[in-house]
Amino acid sequence: MNVLKKIFNSFFWCFTNIDEHNFLYKIVAFLGIVLRVGILPLLIPDIFEVIANFFLMQLCFPQWLYEIVIRIVLFIIDVLALSRIFYWTSYLSVGNSYESCSAPAWGSLLYTIYYTAYMAIPILLINYFEWWVIAVIFSTYLGSCILIYIISAFLDTLPYSWVLRAVIHFILFGILQLV
Repeated sequence: MNVLKKIFNSFFWCFTNIDEHNFLYKIVAFLGIVLRVGILPLLIPDIFEVIANFFLMQLCFPQWLYEIVIRIVLFIIDVLALSRIFYWTSYLSVGNSYESCSAPAWGSLLYTIYYTAYMAIPILLINYFEWWVIAVIFSTYLGSCILIYIISAFLDTLPYSWVLRAVIHFILFGILQLV
């Protein structure tokens, strides 16, 4: 129900106070929230559930006890708001490759791209932890980020200290992979 509420609020926001300057931004933001809130959870399992499942399966609990413990662990994760890590890292990554308010539609698209990547990469690494998968994921991410920086330079939306921010961006990516 919360998903439908977020999508409805975004839809309502998208079609109020429309003018030619923010119409593209509102459409991109609406499609981004539909992807992040509506479609992505159907395609990618919750990362914290995968991690909890990975560790709890090793304890060989009976099925009934496993169901209780995993619900308690997921409740604690939800109470601590650990899922906000992906929102903040996506927001910080966008800030590293995009100057605030320079092209809002581009920033919204970047946020959706980074959020999707940060949700998918840990799942891939947990499920397929082999050297070649890690190499493919890292090189794909690096290539995507370089492409994003090139497009941002073309659109003239790079922040002033973009080289330092790019280094911070890749450090942030490394830290996220350790989490």
